[in-house]
Amino acid sequence: MHCSTTSLNAAGVSELSTYLPSTDESLQDWLTRNLPEANSPSPLSSLMNETCPCCDKYDCENMDTLQKTMKRLEADACLAAQIGQSLLQKHESLVAETNQTKGILEQQLNEFREKVANLEILLALEETSVDLEKANKRCIEIGQELQNKTKELEKLRIFKFMVRQADFREDMLRSQLEDTNQELAISRKNELMLESKYKKLKSRYGNRLKWTKIKYHEC
Repeated sequence: MHCSTTSLNAAGVSELSTYLPSTDESLQDWLTRNLPEANSPSPLSSLMNETCPCCDKYDCENMDTLQKTMKRLEADACLAAQIGQSLLQKHESLVAETNQTKGILEQQLNEFREKVANLEILLALEETSVDLEKANKRCIEIGQELQNKTKELEKLRIFKFMVRQADFREDMLRSQLEDTNQELAISRKNELMLESKYKKLKSRYGNRLKWTKIKYHEC
């Protein structure tokens, strides 16, 4: 309930402030109404030529006291008006200076915001540059690794070709060895056959075959 009352009072003050004149307007209006114009006659000048209402005399003591009091009040009013005018001028100067300072500060704030935005962009670009540098370094490493793998693959291809050639040569040598073994077996078989025939001939012809053999060696 207290909060609601406070809110209503604040709302009422806010609404009244929209209808009430500002401090500058009130001060300017008061100075206009109370500061005498340069050519306007003073109220005391009219009283100087009038008689006192109580005794109808010009040299009445009460009238003199009234005139002195009014003169003092008029002087105080003029002094207050001059002070108010000076304060108003200072206030207007201060407001103008404040507005100018506010404009400068807002401009500086906008410049600072722009600089911050530029710095953020530069930081983002720097991070991107670092990422690109890392990616470039990684690409170089991958390229070198690929080159090494390519060399190894080429070596493996050469080795595979050499293995194939060795297998082919081994097969060829095996075939030649088998042919040689077959020829050797045939030669041994022929040798055994010849030896058997020789033994048969020797047993049949005896010394004659021996003499023929000696004759053959001599030839």
